[in-house]
Amino acid sequence: MGMSYKQIAEAMADRHDIPEPSKATIYEWVRDFTDAAAKEMENHKAETSGHWVADEMYVDVGGEKVYHWNVFDRGTRYILASYLSKTRDGRAARAVMRRALAAADRPPETITTDKWRAYLKPIRELMPEAEHIQSEGLTAEINNNMSERLQGTYRDRIKTLRGLDNIESGQRYLDGWTITYNLFRGHHSLGNDRPAQRAKVNPPFKEWADVVKGDAASPMPVKVEARRTSKVRMPKIQPPKIAAPKPGGKATACPIPPEASAGMPKAMRPKPPKAQRLSRAA
Repeated sequence: MGMSYKQIAEAMADRHDIPEPSKATIYEWVRDFTDAAAKEMENHKAETSGHWVADEMYVDVGGEKVYHWNVFDRGTRYILASYLSKTRDGRAARAVMRRALAAADRPPETITTDKWRAYLKPIRELMPEAEHIQSEGLTAEINNNMSERLQGTYRDRIKTLRGLDNIESGQRYLDGWTITYNLFRGHHSLGNDRPAQRAKVNPPFKEWADVVKGDAASPMPVKVEARRTSKVRMPKIQPPKIAAPKPGGKATACPIPPEASAGMPKAMRPKPPKAQRLSRAA
């Protein structure tokens, strides 16, 4: 975690004794495998405790200030949604709540947020049965109840976002980070269990290597762009040009000797002069 694309390329070259991949190649790998894993996760709903916490904060992505929204289940510590937006309004709040609902097996019984009014209407409309508790949200949960490990990984996530180019690359990074956090890391506050274990989420991969190579029992298709092969253009063979005799002039001898034209296709052989053809016919 925390390695730049350049550092990953250097590590791969050193470990496998190969030419160093370009940063663009590393980025394409990260993009494709993150998208493949995120797509697979849409098929696996988390069994939540029914008590959710949500919050948002400013983050810097590529020099631009954007909002980072989070929704997680309090009992399992499973992150249901991690979302970036350019605005801090009801439309963005609705988008992150939709993501959370899509990742969970059921709507929450309670949801705790800060006192920002943008949450009111989306929660009321999307989760009409949930009790909306307005408190200090996720910030208070991190500061007071979560483990130091979670605090450290959360700070690492914000630090990495600063180095990304734009909100799209930032969102893809968060998608990958969320998968790592939920599926691949044990947490002290959960007795070293992974949030996915507590939420009974069992996708066909246990680490990123499984995503790359495909799980043996349920292989994940990885789209690979086929290389384009260049066509070899063969030069066209033109029959030799024979100058026609001028009107009233004498026929000239064939410019290509018969022994040279013997191996040529019949259609390409030059015709002999008219006088020679007449002599042969006689």
